[in-house]
Amino acid sequence: MSNTILEAMASGLPIGATDTGGTRELIKNNGMIIEKGCSDSILDVLTTLKTNKRIRLQLGINSSLMAREMGWGKIAEKYLNIFQKLCVA
Repeated sequence: MSNTILEAMASGLPIGATDTGGTRELIKNNGMIIEKGCSDSILDVLTTLKTNKRIRLQLGINSSLMAREMGWGKIAEKYLNIFQKLCVA
């Protein structure tokens, strides 16, 4: 899981990245996947983000919302819920 992508999400930025180890799990409605080895794909993503303010802003908002759900407090809460369910069973 890319720390760079996580940091960009926490900063409310839209994401453009190639599909490598864990990227697809981090990019849902907050960015665009760039096809590996394809300069046209890089150009398409960068052009879209530069020229379409509405998309750029919405992807950034979505990144920020996703990052909030991935904070340590939320993760700890999810683990606690799992442990509590296991203890009851």
